[in-house]
Amino acid sequence: MTQSQPIPESSRPSVVIVDDEQIVALDIRRTLERLGYAVPAMAADGEEAVRVAGELRPDLVLMDIRLRGTMDGIEAAGRISTQYGVPVVFLTAFSDAATLERAKSCGPFGFLVKPFEERELHSTIEVALLKHRAVRELDEARRAAENASIAKSAFLAGMSHEIRNSLNGILGMTDLALESAGDEEQRDHLVTVLESAETLLALLNDVLDFSRLEARQIRLVERPFEPAAVVRKVMRSVQSEAARRGLALSWRVAPEIPPMLAGDPVRLTQVLANLVGNAVKFTHAGVVSVEVAPVPSPPSLFESLFPPGEPGGATLLFTVRDTGIGIAEDRLESIFDMYAQASEDTGATYGGAGLGLAICRQLVGMMGGSIWARSTPGAGSSFHFTCRLRPAPAAQAGVARAATTAPGGPDCPPTCPAAPAGGAPRPARPHDQPSAHSASRPAPLSDLQPGEPAGRSLHVLVADDSEVARTIAARLLQRRGHTCSTAQDGVEALTRLAAERFDLVLLNVEMPRMNGFETLRRIRNSMHPGVSPALPVVAMTAHALAGDRERMLAAGMDGYVAKPIQPAAFHEEIARVARLAGLVRQG
Repeated sequence: MTQSQPIPESSRPSVVIVDDEQIVALDIRRTLERLGYAVPAMAADGEEAVRVAGELRPDLVLMDIRLRGTMDGIEAAGRISTQYGVPVVFLTAFSDAATLERAKSCGPFGFLVKPFEERELHSTIEVALLKHRAVRELDEARRAAENASIAKSAFLAGMSHEIRNSLNGILGMTDLALESAGDEEQRDHLVTVLESAETLLALLNDVLDFSRLEARQIRLVERPFEPAAVVRKVMRSVQSEAARRGLALSWRVAPEIPPMLAGDPVRLTQVLANLVGNAVKFTHAGVVSVEVAPVPSPPSLFESLFPPGEPGGATLLFTVRDTGIGIAEDRLESIFDMYAQASEDTGATYGGAGLGLAICRQLVGMMGGSIWARSTPGAGSSFHFTCRLRPAPAAQAGVARAATTAPGGPDCPPTCPAAPAGGAPRPARPHDQPSAHSASRPAPLSDLQPGEPAGRSLHVLVADDSEVARTIAARLLQRRGHTCSTAQDGVEALTRLAAERFDLVLLNVEMPRMNGFETLRRIRNSMHPGVSPALPVVAMTAHALAGDRERMLAAGMDGYVAKPIQPAAFHEEIARVARLAGLVRQG
């Protein structure tokens, strides 16, 4: 039987009583009302209790475990808690271990064994209400934080897209202007524009990385790689700047390190490039060196702190040393905090946002390692970090080059004065170092050879709503001997494709009238006569966050080029897609 009444306009907490003994229920009701609670309803079985809780949504339900009917109190409590989020306190004369364990499974907010005193009832209800309020507030705060994180990520992605589009125009057009700049002063001015734009791009990448690390949106992508190749790549990226400063570069990878290991080479490169780039930036004379060694084999304190992990894998110790300005001892810990720098005037003198080392610390932690620094002001610094790498699959390890091969390869011996390959050094770029966003850029177009087509000439359609982006892409294609036409949206692109034969399409994603994804869908589904569904399509987009490339390829793109366009990566991707499509000769 149910006795119910509307919940009064009152601030008193409302409590529904569920007990199949009416005398007991009425006695509890009188006690609750005397204690200041409102009792809008009583129920005698489980089904009725669930219905009443759904209709009245009380602040609490006092539930007897043993009830008449097919649904006992434990099942009813589970449904009320799950469906309506109403807290339940059990009242029962049964206190055996099995009953208690079963009752715990539905997450009650309290448990009273009959008979109980009035003060026990009062304190149990108040604690349950307080706990439920705290849980609700915590859940609301979590949802608010998740929504804020989603909004922040969407904002950052949108800003990244817009800024990259603008930087694509600045970098691309400046590169084109360098081709025809005959006056040395003009070249210097244009190179300054390039350097400033690349600095802005590097800062953008740092801010995006840090924001995504804070939101735990970055995941490591494990694959086999050569540790020595990572070191070579990073050292090559700073050769030009080191040469301009008159610095020597040296690096060594211990021969006992397996030639192939499994880990995330992109993030490892990002950390090492940041440390090496800082070493070059803060060193005015002398040497910048990198050493990579496994943790000591004999048992030691060091090994206990950084265990080697799986058999066949390795925990590697990377050390970056320089003979630069050094860091004060009281700053050696704080430099890894966000927005922190080595001294008060470091940002004004050398630039940077103070995010690089904070990002490094988080990435190293994700790779199972630690990072620390030692320094003597005026004499130089050494930065050390460890990372755990797993053994590479046997098939990959079998084709790896021996670890004793000279790390510099044909580019540079293991120890050498830094010098750019081939003649006079071009003006240095301060941020020519790899990152997860590919912030580094190759030589400007003026440094490339005019005609190096990879096989036969291709006829390419460039579809982009930005006239600047179309001009840059067309100029890059023409320099490699290709021909091209342009379209400013998907509708025009499909019209051109139906009227003219093209070997390949460069397709922007965000365009008016018809975006790139819809254009691609119509191509792949043979929705336009005369347009081959197998036509190679390369995404050319300012969507350049982690996962964007995979998203484009999953949508049906054959390739991906991120803005700002890097000429070398641009030509390499077009050549790769052309080879896969059989448009050019292999090898």
